[in-house]
Amino acid sequence: MNRGALLGLLGLVFACASGGGTGSAAATASTRQSDLITQAEIDSTLGLTSALDAVQRLRPRFLRNSGARSVRATESGPIVRVDNEMVGGVEALRSIGLSEIGEIRYYTAVDATARFGGITNRPLIHVIRRSGRR
Repeated sequence: MNRGALLGLLGLVFACASGGGTGSAAATASTRQSDLITQAEIDSTLGLTSALDAVQRLRPRFLRNSGARSVRATESGPIVRVDNEMVGGVEALRSIGLSEIGEIRYYTAVDATARFGGITNRPLIHVIRRSGRR
């Protein structure tokens, strides 16, 4: 068997072996989802009225201050972005109705800076409205 065919066969074997749902690929997908609240999760939750309610119930860790702080920072905790607009602190989530939400994504301070530029050194909660999806 030539070298190219052998490498192709090995690649196929490894791809099939890692395709099961119990390996590290499943764990990685699960970890990624911990920073995301999907529309399906929101739609299946009863008794909630706002984005703040959804975050408090589904991903309360989004509300903890886990970002790097500078000496000049006067506020702590995550900031909120709705679609492409910064809207303030966590209390801004209270005014966003569940029917408006497509997804809610959490970014650490480092990830928020990498994704959105030097806007803050705080964690960020990004609400993407159903009509504002990219």
